[in-house]
Amino acid sequence: MTKYILDTHVLLWFLENNEKLSKNIHEDIEYFQHEYFVSFLSLMEIDNLNKLGKIDLKYSFNELIERLNKSCIEIIFSSLRDLETLFDLEMKIIGKKQHGDYIDRMIIATAIVNRYTCISADTKFPDYRKLGLKLVEV
Repeated sequence: MTKYILDTHVLLWFLENNEKLSKNIHEDIEYFQHEYFVSFLSLMEIDNLNKLGKIDLKYSFNELIERLNKSCIEIIFSSLRDLETLFDLEMKIIGKKQHGDYIDRMIIATAIVNRYTCISADTKFPDYRKLGLKLVEV
């Protein structure tokens, strides 16, 4: 069975039934077609985005955890192997800028180490395929 790690925005789109997430992916998650994971860093990012006013989170932390549990989305914590891979992971130049988003890069490192397929809408992620990232773009 394929194991997937959801990028932060994909997780938010799933939880909010946002049309940006394809119906197929939404239904796969909703009906437990595969194993789905989310990094604890994504939860930190959601909190940060909410507090900065970039998103309007309509539920508490406990409700968020409850929704993840109900959807069988497992929260994973980074391991030393994930961190080692992050240290070795080339910081890609995308456009004319370095990809310095440490949360993105840690999700990528975690996906590579654990052989998860990452589901993301981030246009920077495809550049990491050459480094071993398996990716579904939405």
